[in-house]
Amino acid sequence: MNADVAAPADGPPGQLADYELDRLLERDQVSYRFLAPPPARLGVSDEWVEVIVTAESDDVTHDRLVEDLAAVAALRDPHVVTLHDIGRDAGWTFVSVEHSPSGTLARPARQPERSHWVRAVADAARGAHALHEIGLAHGAITPGAVVLSSDGGKLSAPSFAAGGHNSSSSTVAVVTGIGFVDPAAMRGEIPERSAEVFALGAVLHWAVSGRTVHPGVDTMEGPDAIRELLRREAQVDPSIDPDTAAVIARLVDPDVLQRVRTADEAAELIGTLT
Repeated sequence: MNADVAAPADGPPGQLADYELDRLLERDQVSYRFLAPPPARLGVSDEWVEVIVTAESDDVTHDRLVEDLAAVAALRDPHVVTLHDIGRDAGWTFVSVEHSPSGTLARPARQPERSHWVRAVADAARGAHALHEIGLAHGAITPGAVVLSSDGGKLSAPSFAAGGHNSSSSTVAVVTGIGFVDPAAMRGEIPERSAEVFALGAVLHWAVSGRTVHPGVDTMEGPDAIRELLRREAQVDPSIDPDTAAVIARLVDPDVLQRVRTADEAAELIGTLT
């Protein structure tokens, strides 16, 4: 497998603990995602694992992260990627997770059919529901968080790079991409579960149209983008077929009382489109 981007000179070293970082798959504002051969101690038969690396956090934040990710590892839900390990080394925090050769909605290894994309989003919604049921929010539901499998998908591990459940909405928006953020969440008006139902609707919208529900805003940056987002509501692209558009509208409804209540209900609704 070839690297998608070259490793930056100021990034992590070539080895963290017993992980030899072989390929850089992706980089965002705060984290790096590498391929690495799994250390023998993991007992993993796969050729590769993915290692997500960010600058080392303070002890309190790290301990909270370990607690949250240990809960995810114990969950063993088929709709959430398997989490193998978490640690710190050389000033970096790392998490290793299962690798899918099929890629993600954002970066698929090959272009899937529309029905596969829709099934993958439905499966990611089931993964989000499983996290919600143990009291965790994912924190960064975007096309890059929907991991493709042969016949559907999974939700990536919760975004420790976005700061976990205590991060501010503006920080999460910067990390995840503002095109998938609920304006009501930015205003602090709704619970995390409902905000993640919105994000699932925004991801479905992107999967079927290639566009976000915040046209124009998603090309802005910094405070200007956040100010503009706060003045808007989600827009469903008129080119989307009526049945799919109706499902998306229920997921991103600005009235939280009219919006689908849970990610599990969102999964069932999205599943009607396949």
